[in-house]
Order: sequence, then structure tokens, then C-alpha cells
Amino acid sequence: MRTIVFWSHLTAGVIAGVIILVMSVTGVLLTYERQLIAWSDRGYRSTAAAGKTRLPLGALLTRLHAAHPDITPTSVTLASAPDAPVTIAVRQRTFYVDAYSGAVLGEGSQSVRPFMTAARAWHRWLAVDGDGRRIARWFTGWANFIFLFILCSGFYLWFPRIWSWRHIRPVVLFNGALRGRARDFNWHNTIGAWSAVPLIVVVACALPMSFSWANAALYRVTGDEPPRAAGDAGPAQGRGRDEAPSAAIAPLRRRGVGRPLRSACPRPRGRRSPSASIAAPVASRSFARR
Repeated sequence: MRTIVFWSHLTAGVIAGVIILVMSVTGVLLTYERQLIAWSDRGYRSTAAAGKTRLPLGALLTRLHAAHPDITPTSVTLASAPDAPVTIAVRQRTFYVDAYSGAVLGEGSQSVRPFMTAARAWHRWLAVDGDGRRIARWFTGWANFIFLFILCSGFYLWFPRIWSWRHIRPVVLFNGALRGRARDFNWHNTIGAWSAVPLIVVVACALPMSFSWANAALYRVTGDEPPRAAGDAGPAQGRGRDEAPSAAIAPLRRRGVGRPLRSACPRPRGRRSPSASIAAPVASRSFARR
């Protein structure tokens, strides 16, 4: 049995090793995307001072439109830090605006953001465009499944048959006296033993995003009925979209989580101020009236 598992483990690593490596490296980069973007744009700060108050959102959008009349904001991000600027996204571009004066501080980094976008494309569909994206997602989905098999089979192979400290120590501790293949084998076992459990959790959680059957199984395990979608035909769900729906989000939406927030205050009658809404279409109509 161990011989069969060993050769299956080795063969799976050879077949899917390159794709697993690409997904692992890009996944680590995407984990720190927010921190990397914040570091690259750390020079943009609002001029916070005693007695100053933040400008209304409508005024900020109006001043941005005055500086760049050819753009239409798509989202606005407000941070809690006193000196944090207001982040206004315009499709693939990002502008920083002083929260107190309304001055446009500048545009977001043109190196880190495109790099993270490319890393996300490699992580999800190996940077393939067009009709080939569905096939690429098929490869990444099965590579993720093979990675789960590698982790589980490796966990079985690494631990000794006799559970004593003498036999377990070479598996969980580094041995600096080893050289050559013995050293490589020790490193492989030790790193795998300490990282197997969290990696199994991470990889298993990614399966519902790649396979419809895993997505349906997650619904059933949590006691919910899987959604019926016509045309499901494989790892990419056959939806023709870049991302498969998350099984963890749908139950929350049914309970009202994730829906647009509605103000508890009564809406005033009459002409609406530009600051009454954050949505870009409303803001653009107010600019047009001006």
C-alpha cells in the first residue's frame, strides 16, 4: 500500500508541479496585495489639522470632476485614519483626494497595481485570455485537486509506522548533520509535516471555486440546498464568467448580508444633493446638471 501511495504521490507532483508552483507563488503575493498597494502609495496623505473637518463626499467628487472632467468614479473608499486620503477608483485607475481640502493628490501606483492584476490572472487562469480561459481554469482546478491528494498522501507517507520520538524526530525536526540526498529528504519531510495541515485547509477551501460538485457538497454539508444552474459543464461551471460563485456567500445573501445598505434616516423631498449618494451614476448626473 505504501508503495502504491508513494508512486502516486510522486507522479502527481511531476504532472501538476509547475501549475501548483505558479498558483502557490501568486497566491502568496495576492495575500499581501493590500499591504503592497498601501506601501507603494504611502506618500499620499490628507492635511489633517486641529479644527478641520472632512468635506462632504459630494464636494470631493465635484472637485475631482473639475480636475478630471473626462472620468466617472466607480467606487469611493473612506479610511478611518485622520491623515488618510479618500480613494476614488475609476475603472483601472485610482485617484487620491485630500479629505479636508478636496485637492487631487495624485494617481495610484502604475507599477504595483498592474503587477498584482497580472498575478491574479496567473493565479486564476494562467494569464490566458479569450475562449482559452475556461480551459486554463480546468487545468488550475484539477491542479488544485491534485495538490490536495499530494498533501494527504504525503501526510500518510511522512509519518512512521512506529509512533515513538526516535522515529518521529527525523520527520518533524531539521538535522543539520545530514548531507546530499539525506539532507534533502529530511528538509522535504520536515517542511511538509509542519505545513501539511494548514495547506490541506487552504486547498480544500478552494475546491468549491473550481468544481460544481464540490460547491454542491459544501451546500449539503452546511444544510442548504445547492442552487440549480443551467449549463453547468465542468470546473469553470460553464457560466462564461471569470469567477465562480462562492458557496459561503450565497447563504449570507439569503439572510440579507451583502445587500446594499439603506439609510435609516427619512429621505428628504425635493432636489437631491450630489452628496446624497456615493454611486457613480448619481454623481455623474449631478455633474451634468452643473
